Amino acid sequence: QTSQVGDAIYIASGTPQVTDGSSAVEMGFLHDPRTGSVLPSAGAGIAAGTYYYAFVYEYRDDKGQRSQSAPMYIGSATTAGGNLQVTATLGCLHATQRQNTSRTRVVAMTLYRTTIGAGVSGVYYRVWTGAVPTLAQSQVQSATVAYVDSAADAAIIVNETLDTSRLTPGCPSSLTCMVAHGGRLVGVGDDGVTIWVSTVFDGGTTVPYFSDSLVQYMPDGGRVTALASMDGQLVVFRSDGIYVIAGEGPDNSGQQGGFAPPRRLVTDIGCTSDWRSVVNTPLGVVFQNRSKLFVLSRSFEVQYIGAPIEDTLATYPVITSAVLHSARDEVRFTVRATEAATTGYVLNWNYVTNAWSIFDYYDSVGAAAHAAWEHSTVVDGVWYGATRTGICASENTNLAATGAYLDDATCVTLQVGTAWIRPAGAQGFSRFREGALAWVQGSPCDVVVSLGYDDSDSYSADTWTFLASDIATWATPKSQGALKWARQKAMSMRILVTDATPTGVSSTTAQGPILYGLTVSLGVKPSINRFPEVQ
Repeated sequence: QTSQVGDAIYIASGTPQVTDGSSAVEMGFLHDPRTGSVLPSAGAGIAAGTYYYAFVYEYRDDKGQRSQSAPMYIGSATTAGGNLQVTATLGCLHATQRQNTSRTRVVAMTLYRTTIGAGVSGVYYRVWTGAVPTLAQSQVQSATVAYVDSAADAAIIVNETLDTSRLTPGCPSSLTCMVAHGGRLVGVGDDGVTIWVSTVFDGGTTVPYFSDSLVQYMPDGGRVTALASMDGQLVVFRSDGIYVIAGEGPDNSGQQGGFAPPRRLVTDIGCTSDWRSVVNTPLGVVFQNRSKLFVLSRSFEVQYIGAPIEDTLATYPVITSAVLHSARDEVRFTVRATEAATTGYVLNWNYVTNAWSIFDYYDSVGAAAHAAWEHSTVVDGVWYGATRTGICASENTNLAATGAYLDDATCVTLQVGTAWIRPAGAQGFSRFREGALAWVQGSPCDVVVSLGYDDSDSYSADTWTFLASDIATWATPKSQGALKWARQKAMSMRILVTDATPTGVSSTTAQGPILYGLTVSLGVKPSINRFPEVQ
């Protein structure tokens, strides 16, 4: 799972990662400085006296944002006579992905020292500024480096000081999920109950880091499956419950503010899958519970939203991604039957109209229908999806172009079906007299209408095909097809509308019909519908 804070993207993984857009490296430092010493050495520059030293690992990414480890205090050195310089021997950082020979960025071993006579508890000033000196760069092939300090007190007291008030950086062993929350990062440890909380992002100079001092623990009740941030509160999901943690948390020195204890909401419904099914929307946080989709509203009430696609989700219960497509007022879920399945669908929820649709994409690389998407995202208002077979596809935003609605030259069939129409209830008897379908031809296509009766799994022989060549001769741009079916008496009816490759004319953009009206004339019979003797 990825989360963005500032200009960096953070990745929950076996070793939490951060990327500045050019490379991904470990978040923070896997260990603090462990070895170091200082000794006076021959030369001039520092006044005779005793000085105390400390050093940190430091790294700046391509955005200029800085990471620092916890400091190591390496003792004192006393200069005298002709030994008015100090040689600092500093242990290098080896457990890191940062020092790749293809990159120009380096890990600095930044040295701080007190002024003469300040003592061990004095202010520690940065010894050098600007570009990292070569002898202060960590070397993966060396155990230590030696840096010679010859700076007078007057030269360093204008430099940055070592921040001894900030929380000590820590590093979780791994994170199962992570979200951005209130300018912080919040992740779940691999034990499923530890909530790791980072410091607050300062606006651009220093990246957030985790600290043991900010760790929260969930009460007994099972593993945490997902996290979300909504209206200033942290939402914590378990498979059988939802918790809310309020509060802004302490500042980066551990002072002021804090977090309230986790408060369990009055519900036995939680997120039974993982973070991939959780997505923030204007209506609240959507999440999966078995074959159902719910939304945790902004009033922190659980509401069921997935009834129209419940059967589909029961067959394809693995949600691999859930993204908000705000430009279209939609949330899209990529689903498949199992983690290893090579086919799947995209479930699409319009949260303004509360309407569901199912997208079926063709996998042109795998030469198969029902593409299974590994992941999806929305960038600058465009939906992108990636498959296991190597496709990275995007929505076509130039809808006026020839073939704009084709998927790799393959026609995408539109299917729109009604729910069961039951005028007289579950076993009532009704008369369905006739119907009419209204549409506009977005591009030439055949329009096919099929009927289903009495809760049957299939559609009956009552089918109408309106040919594109005939529709092209109609005088009005609005098309209306009359539906005169042979069977009128039934318990229930449903109608399926599909488009097909145009007969007699070219398809141009392949958009197909734009449906805007379906009318059925019906009446209720005062009797009970009798099932046939043979079922």
